[in-house]
Amino acid sequence: MKIHNAARYNIVWMAMLSAAMMQTTATTLAPLVDALVLGLIGGSALIGGAVTAWIGWDLYAHKALSRTWLCIGAGLCALPTPLLLPFPYLLLLAALAWWG
Repeated sequence: MKIHNAARYNIVWMAMLSAAMMQTTATTLAPLVDALVLGLIGGSALIGGAVTAWIGWDLYAHKALSRTWLCIGAGLCALPTPLLLPFPYLLLLAALAWWG
C-alpha cells in the first residue's frame, strides 16, 4: 500500500514542479492548483489502471469472468493518463470498456 501512495505522490510532485517554478507571486496560484489537481487525478488513474489491469489478468487466468478483456482494456486505457491530461479521451474509453 505504501508503494502505491509513494508513486502517486511522486507523479503529483513532478506535475506540480513546472507550475511552481513559473510562480513569481502568491497571487497567481491558479496554474499551481491546476497542476496539483491534474497530478492527483493522473496519479490516481495510473495506479487504478494498473490495479484494474492486474485484477483483470488474474480473473482471465482463473476463468472467473466472461468478459475479462474489457477489464484489462479499461486498466490499460487508464495507465497513460498522467501523460495525456488534460485530454481525457483514454479515460472515457476506459469508462466505456468498464461499463460495457
